[in-house]
Order: sequence, then C-alpha cells, then structure tokens
Amino acid sequence: MRGLRRNERFENLCKQLVEEKTERGKKEVFPTFRELMTFAAALGFDQGRSLTVDGPSKEIESRILENHPPTVEMIDLIALAETKDSMILLDGKENDRLDIFERYANGGLEVLGEWLIGSKDLWNPDQIVISRLRDEGYLPDPSRPEVIRKNISFY
Repeated sequence: MRGLRRNERFENLCKQLVEEKTERGKKEVFPTFRELMTFAAALGFDQGRSLTVDGPSKEIESRILENHPPTVEMIDLIALAETKDSMILLDGKENDRLDIFERYANGGLEVLGEWLIGSKDLWNPDQIVISRLRDEGYLPDPSRPEVIRKNISFY
C-alpha cells in the first residue's frame, strides 16, 4: 500500500487540528494526522464530498496506516461502501481502496475547513467541530441528549 496523501492546501488546517493546543482544552483536536484523515474520510463519505489530490501534497507513510488495523478497516469499509463490490477487497487492490479513501478524506478536510472559516471562534476549533457535528445531526442535541437525529449508514 502506498502512503495516504492530502492536498497541500489543507496543510494549515491540518496543523491547526493536530499540532496546535486548543485554548480551552489545552490539547490538540486530533492526536495524529492519521486520526484526522480517518475522521475526515468518514465525514467526506457521509457528506458526499470527494476531492482528488492534485498538485502538491503531503503524505502519511504507508507503514503508519498498515500498523493500525482500525485505519485499514476503515479504508476497506469506505471503499466497499463506495463501490458496492466485494472485489475491491481482493489482495492487490489496496491502492484502489486507498484512492477512494483518500478522495473522501480530502473532501472531509474541505468540509472541516469550511466549518472553521465560517466560525468567529478560531481559537477553539474543537468546540467548532463539536458544534457543527451537533448542527449536522451527528451528535445529540444537548437539550435532548437521549435523541440522536442522524444515523451514519454505509447502505
């Protein structure tokens, strides 16, 4: 499997979410670039946002992906959900699966960037992400914690 690429235009966003400590929580929003890209791929898939990596890019080395089974499983699930063809899971199709995952991850980064740009509170990106996840129905409404308004589905 090759490495996972992200468009270089998202580099400042990625660094903000992975390397900078939030004002409120005093820790990063995502612990690693791998976790950020996995979250972004799930978000991009659910939002139907796919973006090809074109031009300059940054890469997460393949060993970082391959040594983390939950990431490999997510790559496989998103590729399977996209193609609806179990043949995508065959040996030798790893890069095809990664291409699909990569497009959704970059689409998800675009969504995250729009969320942050549209907010006035740039010092607390963690709170912006949580707020937007609530707005989009991924997290329960705090006034009704027993209700989840949207279920994520791979069907």
